[in-house]
Amino acid sequence: MRSSLLLIFCFVLSCVAYSQDIAGTADSIRQANNIPAIGFAVIRCDSILLEKTMGVRKVNTTDSAGPDDRFHLGSNTKAITSFIAGTLVEERKIQWTTRVFDLFPEWEKQSRKEYSKITLQDLLSHRARIQPFTNGNEFTKLPVFEGSTGERRLAFSQWLLQQKPVKLKGKRYIYSNAGYAIATAMLEKVSGKSWETLVTETLKTKLNIDPAFSWPNLVNTNQPWGHEKSSGIQTATPPENPYKLDPMIASAGDINMTVHDYALFIQQNLRGLRGKESFLSQSTLEFIHYGSPEYAMGWGWGEKDGQHISTHDGSAGTFYCHTWIMREKDLAIIVVANAADEKTIKGIYELREYLMTLYGQVK
Repeated sequence: MRSSLLLIFCFVLSCVAYSQDIAGTADSIRQANNIPAIGFAVIRCDSILLEKTMGVRKVNTTDSAGPDDRFHLGSNTKAITSFIAGTLVEERKIQWTTRVFDLFPEWEKQSRKEYSKITLQDLLSHRARIQPFTNGNEFTKLPVFEGSTGERRLAFSQWLLQQKPVKLKGKRYIYSNAGYAIATAMLEKVSGKSWETLVTETLKTKLNIDPAFSWPNLVNTNQPWGHEKSSGIQTATPPENPYKLDPMIASAGDINMTVHDYALFIQQNLRGLRGKESFLSQSTLEFIHYGSPEYAMGWGWGEKDGQHISTHDGSAGTFYCHTWIMREKDLAIIVVANAADEKTIKGIYELREYLMTLYGQVK
């Protein structure tokens, strides 16, 4: 009995030491790349093997980041919007092949003919040739759309369908934040609910995941602040800064979460992809992740050495989120930070590679 207890005690000590070693290496990577705060998790179908947040919420302070801190997901929000679309498909409220003009026939006459056949799948996989709206300058040229967020999203969508389509120039898809606004208008139409309500009901009510919108420090200044490089120095972005994503395009990139909650969302994806019990069926999740070449719906993907890899990066300029899922290895890694400059991205990828060497064995 004593020997068994001793073995258990030694095993626990070794696990603690191993975790501390990883945390030490991660913090060294963080400091070497001048990242204010970094969070990461290593995920399997049935467990979260490792979860850490370290650094400071705001540069030039000693306000330590912790497990309850939120990080902005940027364009990794697209995977959540696509997940919600999958929910509505499974509820038979919409199909991947539903055309925009099936739901909004009154728009078709004023819209360009090139858009006549675009579907929900086309929009979520960036194949509808909608103008990209990937930088702020595009928003300055928009007309003023009045009303609630939902009404403004509808007006924006209708306006987009009157603009010239982008040219593919030999590419399979053209990344478009604006396309997600149109897709969201479709989801709101068939559900009778706002996108924000769909997010809250799907994640918080059904999956016990707590999402929030916009910057983490906008509601609570004790949450992490985003950072931008100014003259080579990380500068914290205050909540009163006018730079915010327009709510009518929020479904493309404006959710924040804790590392733990985001890990739970990614675990749902990993479980479903591996045929385990999950909120969405395996076939739906496979279609979301792999249903179109190179970029499916909220996920870029490819195959390497027989492994399906789903990945996506998200940033609205002051935070960064990197996600990597390897289905056959039963492994997902997420790394987030409250900065988004080149050195931060370099550090994020360095940390992900380090975690891959530790946990990337074939299951």
